[in-house]
Amino acid sequence: MKIGKRLTLQFTLVVGLIFVFILTTIYILVTYNSQSLFYERLKDRAYITANIFFEKDELSAERIEHFERNFLQSLADEYIQILNDKNKIIYSTDAKPSALPNDIIENLNEKHEFRYTKNGRQYLSIKYHDNQGNFIIIVSAINKTGVQKTNYLLLVCALSFLFSLIIIYLAGKYFSKKALTPITEVVDQVKNITLSNLNLRVSGGKNKDEIAELADTFNNMLQRLQNAFEIEKNFISNASHELRNPLTAIIGELQVLLSKEREKNELEAASSVILERAVLMKELVNSLLLLSQMENAEQLNINEDIRIDELLIELTQNTNTKHAGELIKITFINLPENQQELIIKGNRLLLYAAMVNLIENGIKFSHQKQVDCILRFNKNQIEVEICDKGIGILEKDLNQLFHPFFRGDNAREFNGNGIGLSLSHKILTLHKATIYARSDNDGTTFSITFNKN
Repeated sequence: MKIGKRLTLQFTLVVGLIFVFILTTIYILVTYNSQSLFYERLKDRAYITANIFFEKDELSAERIEHFERNFLQSLADEYIQILNDKNKIIYSTDAKPSALPNDIIENLNEKHEFRYTKNGRQYLSIKYHDNQGNFIIIVSAINKTGVQKTNYLLLVCALSFLFSLIIIYLAGKYFSKKALTPITEVVDQVKNITLSNLNLRVSGGKNKDEIAELADTFNNMLQRLQNAFEIEKNFISNASHELRNPLTAIIGELQVLLSKEREKNELEAASSVILERAVLMKELVNSLLLLSQMENAEQLNINEDIRIDELLIELTQNTNTKHAGELIKITFINLPENQQELIIKGNRLLLYAAMVNLIENGIKFSHQKQVDCILRFNKNQIEVEICDKGIGILEKDLNQLFHPFFRGDNAREFNGNGIGLSLSHKILTLHKATIYARSDNDGTTFSITFNKN
């Protein structure tokens, strides 16, 4: 069942129940009031009857005629009884009067006045004291006029309820449709958005309500999806390009080798080229795999205790060994007395890879010159600076430096795939660290800050 129909039925049910309660209350109150008024009429009849019956010998004929004309007009199916203190009927308008039930007599003995209803007939009994003794006067009648009025009221209430229910249903249907129109418009707009037009956005109307909030949330999601698709598209295009170049070189070398017999030195030279291209492909594939892992960072373990100073010392030793020279100079500034202050939570292998990328880039783009690595402790922050004396980074390229596969114009002469800096940036971001680069003619400096808090 659709929301609009469900809301209409729920609205109709709730308002209908309220109407039932109100109309039922009105009917009960009117019925009770009608019965009360009729009892008052019976009470008046009882006292007037007593006055006429017991004071008849003391009243003039004109007075008696006046009472009978104005006050003894019979009610519907009325009958009157007068009983003495021995419960004997001394007067009755009924040809065959019947004695009072014992329960009524018991109630009259306890109360001055007793009212009850039986089979649609209302009874009123009162005690009356006269100089002749104590008597019981019983007046009974059927409230035909009151019953007719209450029955008519019941019919009016029933018809009003049915008519109101129809109006309530139609009104609920109209207002629910009007309230859900913005949602319907949003749905229609969403149906028109496909992979080929992710740039389209949903309009939530001019009102600052929940529908507008939903539209804004959906637009934000579309923006993230569009960005993700564009990144993926560029990623695939760049990855294909970077993989194609070494593959083309390998295939070309092999085709040249196979075209005719080669000398040993030619075979060694070609094999060296093929090996170099294969190594580049391996590094690219490894970087792509690691970059793919970073997209699912929630599956990575980043709760290891890592001492930054020990990590940098290990990295320095391994890199110097690899390049067979003292290419990295590490400097410690303002280290804390408590060495535990240098521990951060993270993934050691990933953090090592991020630092290696930055240092290897510094070595590569400075033509194998020395790279300075500075570790500085500042209150609750651990700062690492990696400084090289290389070719630098063009100012226009600084904003795109950490985009996958991006390579500056002045870096084209160096081998690479443009993934290293992007990968380092993602790893450091995962570790809640910030990184930014500054560059001039004397080289490039990468500043990394780990916030202990």
